[in-house]
Amino acid sequence: GGCLIGGGGGGGGSARKPPPPQLTPEERNRKKLKDLTGRVHELSRKVEQLKEEEEGDARSKKVLALDEDFMVCLLKVDEIDTMGLDELRQGRKDLVVRVQTEQARLDELK
Repeated sequence: GGCLIGGGGGGGGSARKPPPPQLTPEERNRKKLKDLTGRVHELSRKVEQLKEEEEGDARSKKVLALDEDFMVCLLKVDEIDTMGLDELRQGRKDLVVRVQTEQARLDELK
């Protein structure tokens, strides 16, 4: 036994990456907002693509799925703590407006 103790084989220590730096709560919330903004942008492109599709069951299902994805985004926006920072508060607000705009566009496709 003893495989867990010791590290086996020696060398190669420099090949190991250091652990990623811990983000501050502010950085974590900025990252969440940035990631979510990217996700909403991605979903917006899908809404554009749907406009080109013929009406029918397949499109209706995609519309419903996208609508659900936007709802999930809204819930996630809610989880972002603005920490009293205007930048985060404005970012959240802008994202909510964007999601609501996209949902309105989706409603036109229903």
